[in-house]
Amino acid sequence: MISEDVEEDFYRLVAGGATGSPLPGISVFGTVAGALMDNPVPYSKVFGSLLRSVQLLAQYRTSTSSWKPPYALISKDIQQTGRLLGLRDAAVDGLRVAAHLLVPSEKALQETPGNTGTSLPINAGSFRNIDRSIQLAKSLDFPWDIPGCLRGFMGLITGTDPSSLHRDKEDDTSLATQILALVWYRYYAFENMQGGPQASPETIKLGLRQQAGHLASSPVVESYVSILEQASGQQGIGLRRNIFIVGNVPDLSPNLVHELKRHGFRTVEVANLEETEHLCNRQAPDAVLVNHDSFPEQTLKFGWSAMKDRQGAGPALFALTESSEPSLIMNLMESGFSDVFAPPFNAAVLVARISKTLAIVTRKGESASGRQGFSATFNELSFTDLIQALAGGGKSVRILLERPTGEKADIYMRTGQIVHAACGKVSGIEAVYEVISWHNDGSFRVVPATQFPPDTISTSNDYILLEGCRRLDEAGG
Repeated sequence: MISEDVEEDFYRLVAGGATGSPLPGISVFGTVAGALMDNPVPYSKVFGSLLRSVQLLAQYRTSTSSWKPPYALISKDIQQTGRLLGLRDAAVDGLRVAAHLLVPSEKALQETPGNTGTSLPINAGSFRNIDRSIQLAKSLDFPWDIPGCLRGFMGLITGTDPSSLHRDKEDDTSLATQILALVWYRYYAFENMQGGPQASPETIKLGLRQQAGHLASSPVVESYVSILEQASGQQGIGLRRNIFIVGNVPDLSPNLVHELKRHGFRTVEVANLEETEHLCNRQAPDAVLVNHDSFPEQTLKFGWSAMKDRQGAGPALFALTESSEPSLIMNLMESGFSDVFAPPFNAAVLVARISKTLAIVTRKGESASGRQGFSATFNELSFTDLIQALAGGGKSVRILLERPTGEKADIYMRTGQIVHAACGKVSGIEAVYEVISWHNDGSFRVVPATQFPPDTISTSNDYILLEGCRRLDEAGG
């Protein structure tokens, strides 16, 4: 780069033979410092352009196939799972590009009906022109090893190179390879497995967990499962949950904190029960997990006090102890603790029990609130996540939507399926696409519905969301 004020001098030096080697491409800016500060080519725009290019390429390469992979949904799941596992932005973005370079084989789709076991309905024959995909990845010259990721992906699904499952957890390439294999498995395999693409969340979770140790490690599988649970509303409506962890158990707390964070919890480690009470009075969390053994004399009193003060509201209480004495466990539960964890400890199982308890508490709270519904902004819960959560629960609701500009929309869902939409003068499926185009610029309110206007939509939710996301991507959203 050279500045405008030295451009003439620069080319005079070049003409005079001051440089003896061929010059690279030259960019002229008002001032170099100003150009750097202004960031004339932001990474987000450059990557957005690249992603739209590979999206078009994917459409072309699958144009003759009867099954069109839901690349937008695959990309979204990859992005969320990668971020949950702490991958660098470059790795997450490279992984999204890699996903669009994979082209499923039509023949393989037809040859693996009804597969529900641990054998892989995704294998070497599941993708065509994989060598071409790797060459395309090389030509992109992306600042992350997309070709290596695709080679590792093939090694995983063929079983010829399972090394990605055993590498150090900080190796983002091995984690990325597992995410790519697992997400593609979810969408590819369930085209043929029992229930097809409309398989229940429980069936999908079972199928994914069967691949632990085959396509991905157990932590990667559970991270992806937690993403799907949040999308289907099985962990609340995708909201982060706050939990205080009081005390410490050697060899368990670090793993437990990591597991909680992977499942969408915001953890706060508190030194003692006095500080916990003080913090709860200021702003109560959703749950409190107390190590009884650190405070054997105070824990029961804390439970009684919390139960008396909250009168059925307030945080859910959990106790953890290395004792298996039944009388202690019973006393803790009678004092107000929702659950008590005793050996053998398993962080994943503990988090599952905490999540289930909070889900029950959430449902009771929703019932107690009557028919008032709930509201949020798209920054708190995206439109696609909202629809997937309501669909997963088979809800019959009316969604009232509004932008800061005053633009409004109205969407009805009957037993989890969108059946009517209106946005300004537009109605039907185009009205839903209009709302998707709002991106993060909007808010909504959901209320129960028993009466519905005439149906204007008969298309499946998945197709509507996929097409809406594609249009948004093409528009640069």
